[in-house]
Amino acid sequence: MRVVVKATNSSGTGTATSAPTAVVQPPPTPPANTAPPTISGTAQDGQTLTASPGTWTGTQPISYAYQWQRCDSSGANCAGITGATAATYTVLSADVGGTLAVLVTATNAGGSVAATSSPTATVQPTPPAVTSQPTVSGMAQEGQTLTATSGSWSGTTPIAYAYQWQSCDPTGTDCGPIAGATVSTYTVTTGDVGTTIRILVTATNAAGSVSDFSAATAVVQSAGAPPANTSPPTISGTAQVGQPLTASPGTWTGTQPISYAYQWQRCDSSGANCNPITGATSAGYTATTADVGSTLSVAVTGSNTVGGATATSAPTATVQSAGSATIFSDGFESGNFSAWSSVVTGGDGTATVQSAIVSTGSYAAQLSESANTGSKSYVRETFSAQQDLTATGDFQVLQQGASGGNVPFFRFLDPSGTRIVSLYRQNGTTGTIGLTYGGLHPATTGKLALNTWATLSVHLTTSGTGGTVTVTLNGTQIYQATDATLASVGTATLQLGNDSAAQAFGIVADTISVQSGSGSSPTPPANTSPPTIAGTAQQGQTLTASPGTWSGTQPINYAYQWQRCDSSGANCNPIGGATSTSYTLTSTDVGSTIEVTVTASNMAGSAIASSAPTAVVVPGSGPPPGLVALWHMDETTGSTMFDSVGAHNGTLHSTQTGLPGFTGTAYGFNGSSSYVGVPSTADLNPGTANITFTIHLQTSGTPPPPPADWDVFRKG
Repeated sequence: MRVVVKATNSSGTGTATSAPTAVVQPPPTPPANTAPPTISGTAQDGQTLTASPGTWTGTQPISYAYQWQRCDSSGANCAGITGATAATYTVLSADVGGTLAVLVTATNAGGSVAATSSPTATVQPTPPAVTSQPTVSGMAQEGQTLTATSGSWSGTTPIAYAYQWQSCDPTGTDCGPIAGATVSTYTVTTGDVGTTIRILVTATNAAGSVSDFSAATAVVQSAGAPPANTSPPTISGTAQVGQPLTASPGTWTGTQPISYAYQWQRCDSSGANCNPITGATSAGYTATTADVGSTLSVAVTGSNTVGGATATSAPTATVQSAGSATIFSDGFESGNFSAWSSVVTGGDGTATVQSAIVSTGSYAAQLSESANTGSKSYVRETFSAQQDLTATGDFQVLQQGASGGNVPFFRFLDPSGTRIVSLYRQNGTTGTIGLTYGGLHPATTGKLALNTWATLSVHLTTSGTGGTVTVTLNGTQIYQATDATLASVGTATLQLGNDSAAQAFGIVADTISVQSGSGSSPTPPANTSPPTIAGTAQQGQTLTASPGTWSGTQPINYAYQWQRCDSSGANCNPIGGATSTSYTLTSTDVGSTIEVTVTASNMAGSAIASSAPTAVVVPGSGPPPGLVALWHMDETTGSTMFDSVGAHNGTLHSTQTGLPGFTGTAYGFNGSSSYVGVPSTADLNPGTANITFTIHLQTSGTPPPPPADWDVFRKG
C-alpha cells in the first residue's frame, strides 16, 4: 500500500507519494491442534509427570498454558487441580486410584483453543519407606512404661502403623515378639529383667507393608534393685597443694533416683592405709600441706529407697608441694606459632610448625637459616622480667654451618632486648654444647650429635656479679657457674633460633617451657584419673575419648588408640587406624566392648592408661543381626507374599488373604492344596549352620491321622 498526498495553494498544486507498506497479510489464523498433548513419566505417588503441548498450527507465535486435571479411574469426570498450572506435576496421594490428564490452551493473535491429553494409567501408590527409625523412650526397669514412636515414613498416605514389642538378649540381638504387646506403650515386667527391649514398627498403606526396628533399650533392671557400682568413682585435677580436685561418682545401676555422698581419704604413698579427712565430704577437695607425700582417694556411697553401697576411687598421684609457677609452655600442638609473641624470618630463612619430625605429640617447630645475605629465623616469647627462671625444651639439630659458627638453642634477653645468655651447639665434629654470657664463651661437658633428640634445661638467676647459670642435658648437669656476671634487671624474653643474619643452621624444637624459680627435674606423666569414653555403645554412633587427668611436667601431649575387647572387657586388641579422639562404631564391634588407651608424653618420658570398657555394643537401626527374611502375611489382594527386610518374595497358591491375624491380617490355608512358595537363595541355605523359623500359627482343626500330616514348614 502507498498513499499519494496532493498539496494546493495560490501558486499551484503538487503531489508526493509515500513509501510502500509491507505486504498485506491475511487475518491471523487461530491455533488448531493437530496432535493432542501427551504426558510422560510414571503415574505413581511422588513421581513427576511432564506435559508436552502436542502439535499446533496457526499464526505464530503461539503460547501454551497448562491445567492438570484429576479424573476417575476410567479417565472421565475430570476436574482441574488447584495450582497445578506448570508443564510438570508431582503426583500426590490424593491422585492414587484415579487418572490424570492435562488441558493445554494454545493462544496467539487469532485467539485461544484448548486440547486435552489422554489420561494416564491409574495412579499407583508408593509403599512406605522409613526416613527416621522408630524410637523407644522411658526407663528400662521393671514396672516402668516404655513408649514407642513410629519414626518418620514416606509413601502414599494414609499410612497405618502396627507395633510389636520385642524381647532381646542383653546385647540387643536374638529378639522375639512379646505376646500381646502390640500397642505403642509397654509396661516392663519381671520376666524382662536382664533383657533389652526393641519395638518393631510395621507401616502399611495401599502399596504394601515395610517394617523397621528401634535401637535396643538399656538392659532392664529389677524394680527393687539397690545401688551397684559398675564403673568406679574418679578424681580429676592435679595432686598438688592448693590445687582443686573433683570427684565423679562413677556409674551405678539400681532403682532410681540414686543419691551420692562423698568422703575424701588420705592414704600412704602406695595408696594404702587410707583414713577419712575430717570435713571433706563434698564432691570437691583442695589439697593442703598435710597431704604432701600422701595420695588421696574418695569413697562414694550411692543410696536409694532399697539400700546403699560404697565404691572407692583409685588413688591420686603423690601430692606435691606448691612448687614453681609456669610462665610459658608450648608443645606446638596448635599447629602454629600462635602462643609466641613474635615470629621473624628474613631472606631464605624459614620458621614453620610441622609434623614430620617431633619429640612428643603431633607437631614441632622447625627453624632454618642459610649463609646467604639477609637469611635469618627466630621466634620470641616476652614476659614480665624474672630474676630466677628455668627454660626447658627438646631439640634436634638437622644442619650445622661452617666451622667456627654455632647452632642456637636458647637466647635470653633483658627487658631492653639485650642478650644475657645464649645456649648453642658448636659447629664441628664434636658437637659440643656451649654458652655465651658476660663476655665469656665457656664450653660445657655435654655433646649432641646431629639428628638426635635431646632435652636441654637452663636455670638462670640474674643478680649482678653473683648470678648463676646451670645447664642440664637429658637430666644430667653439664655446666654450672655461681659467680656469673648477669645484669640484675632480669630476663624478659626467650628466643629460639638466630636473630643475626647469615648463620647457617637447621633445628627442630618441641615441648618448650619456662618456669619461675629453679623449677625441678622434669617429671614424666603419671595418670591420676583414667581416660573416659562418652557416647552410646551402638553401631553407627560416635564415641569420644577424654584423656583423663595426668600429673607431670607440662606441656603433656596425648596419643589415642581405640581397642576392641570381648564382652567382659578383656582380651583387647587395637583397632587399625583408630587413633584419634573419636571413633565411630561399626558392625564388627557389635557384641564387643570398646576401650581407649591414652599415651601421655612430655620431655621426661611417657606413660599409658586405659579407660574402662564401654557397655556391650548393640546393633544400630534396622533388623537384628541374622534376620534375613520377615513376611508379615498381611497382603489382602494379589498372589505375592512380600519380604519386608530382604528380597525373598513368595507366591501364593490357593491361599486366603485378609483374615484376622496375630497382628493385622493373616493368611488361611485349607490343609491340602494351600501353600506359599519362596525361591531358594544362599542366605536361606546356611549349610551346616543353624537356621531358625518363627511363625504365629492358629489351627482351626486337627491334622489327618498318620501317615498324612500338615506341613508348617517344608525346607528342601
